[in-house]
Amino acid sequence: MDNPLPDSPAPTPVASIPPPTPPATSETRNWLMGLHLSPIVAIWVGGIGAIVAPLVIWLIKKTDSPEIDAHGKLALNFQISCAIYALVGTLLCATVILIIIGGPLLLAVFIVWLYGMIKAAVDVNKGAPVRYPVSIPFLK
Repeated sequence: MDNPLPDSPAPTPVASIPPPTPPATSETRNWLMGLHLSPIVAIWVGGIGAIVAPLVIWLIKKTDSPEIDAHGKLALNFQISCAIYALVGTLLCATVILIIIGGPLLLAVFIVWLYGMIKAAVDVNKGAPVRYPVSIPFLK
């Protein structure tokens, strides 16, 4: 009668629980916001600027923080995906009959593109996880 309690499972060791990630510094958060919003400014340089701007920021800053590395890949995947969708919409508009499909597709791609970048920047600022809509994971 030394042990009045029934046998219970052993507690989970603390070492098996992953430690929480440290919060991003304000400098890192600013770089992340710039990374996600840079295509809006760069698109005026040319269509390819939407991919080049986050690519340049990612290549320069990816070694500074694992968060910048991860967000750079997310942003590039989204920009490449939207470029592919826009190309398909443009090709559909080349045929007069398919302009009925291509035109709305291009408008939808533009709206999703703008919404995705702004939402990503807001989420980064809040410290929430970033999820882009309709993004194909080219870079992992």
